[in-house]
Amino acid sequence: MMPILPRGLRRQRGLSLIELMIAIAIGMLIMAFLLALYVNVTRANNEMSRMNRQIENGRFAMQLLQNDLVHAGYWADFMPQFDDRSVVGPTDMPTAFPDPCKAPATWTAGDRANLIGIPVQNNVGSCGVVANPLAGNDVLVLRHVEPAAGAAACPGGVCFQASQCTLEIMATPPQSYVLGTANHTLHTMNCDGTGSPAALPITSGGTAPVRRFVTNIY
Repeated sequence: MMPILPRGLRRQRGLSLIELMIAIAIGMLIMAFLLALYVNVTRANNEMSRMNRQIENGRFAMQLLQNDLVHAGYWADFMPQFDDRSVVGPTDMPTAFPDPCKAPATWTAGDRANLIGIPVQNNVGSCGVVANPLAGNDVLVLRHVEPAAGAAACPGGVCFQASQCTLEIMATPPQSYVLGTANHTLHTMNCDGTGSPAALPITSGGTAPVRRFVTNIY
């Protein structure tokens, strides 16, 4: 004799095949929607991150350029004659745009005067600073010396030394500064010359600070 089950239990039964397929289809649609939402959110986050990196890099580049522009024309203890209002008829006026790609070993006195006299330059000639430049874009050259001084400031590089010795500055021709890779032998204010009145050569005195000469091309 079959046991009599409660009415609630007699009504319970499993899913039919059609119901199972419908449930699977609805689940797949929900998963597809969630996957599409995840892909779109990820793509938007990646694009936002890329834009933020570009903006941050642009800010960094502008800050770097601003700092370099602020220091352009800084020659430490040296002041060109054409910047000194007390000098009548300065003799160190720049005569041409310097070539930023010219090797320091080939610099002439005129090249050095032009480099000092034109610390900010957008005319770089055709020395190939930028390969395949885009039309309408400029090339900016900035020059200055590093504030930090010492022999370790420019090992084996282009250095700048400004004389603080009156005998050297007032000599004919003046020995106001040295710009290059060697012969940085100028002196500080405590220099002593030979003879009476004192004249070159210098017999004693401290060595003037040597600083690294910086040329940055943007």
